Amino acid sequence: LPESPSGLHVRGGASDQVGYLLDGMPVLNPYHAAGMFSAWNPDALSRVDLSSSAPSPVGSDVLSGVVTASTRPPGPFLRTRGGLSSTQARLTVDGPLGWAGAGFLVSLRSGYPGVVAPKGERSYLRGTTRDWLAKLEVPALGGEVRLLGYESRNDLNATAAAGAEPTPGHNVFEWHSRSLGGEWSRTFSRTTLRFRGWSATTDAGSAWAAQNGKIAMTATRR
Repeated sequence: LPESPSGLHVRGGASDQVGYLLDGMPVLNPYHAAGMFSAWNPDALSRVDLSSSAPSPVGSDVLSGVVTASTRPPGPFLRTRGGLSSTQARLTVDGPLGWAGAGFLVSLRSGYPGVVAPKGERSYLRGTTRDWLAKLEVPALGGEVRLLGYESRNDLNATAAAGAEPTPGHNVFEWHSRSLGGEWSRTFSRTTLRFRGWSATTDAGSAWAAQNGKIAMTATRR
C-alpha cells in the first residue's frame, strides 16, 4: 500500500516488505489512510524501534526491516489519554484491576473522512478508518501472563468520475487486520523463560467502477 501515509520504505524496499511486531506479536498490514498517519495509536505505545540490518525475527518474507512497538505498561492508578481533530478521535485508558499486580490497557481510535465534505461534492474521499487495542496483564505461576488483541479496519471509497451523469460509480478500497496472542514469561537470575502463541490475519479488496462493469480483487493472508 504505497499510497498509505503510515507505510514505511526501508533500504529501498516497498512498504509491504517491512514487518511489524506489537509486543512481540506480528501485525499484518497495520496501515491507515485519509488523515490517520500512524499504524497504531501513539498514546498506547511506550517505545518503537526499527531494525534494518540484523536477520528478521518475523520471517523470510520481511526483506527491508522490522518495526517493533511496545505498549505502555498499566499504571498504578486509572489514566486516560486522548485527542480530537477534524480527521480523527482517539482514547486510551489504562490502570489496575481488582487484584495485586494485574492491569489493563484499552485503546480506541476512529477516523471520519468525508464528514466535513459539502453535500453533493464528489471529489472528497469518503469512508471510515478505525482500530482498537486491548491488553491484560496478570501475575501467574511466579511470572506474568499477558493477553493482547489488535484490530484495524479501513473502508474507503471515491467517486469514479466527477462529471458522470446521472449517477457515477464508486471505486472502493478496503483492508482489515487482526492479531490475537498470549504470553507467559518468568525472569530468573540469569535468563527469562517465555511461552508465546499468536494468530495474525489480514484481508484486502477493491472494486473499481470500469466502463464495462465492476472489477473486483481480493486477497487474504493468515
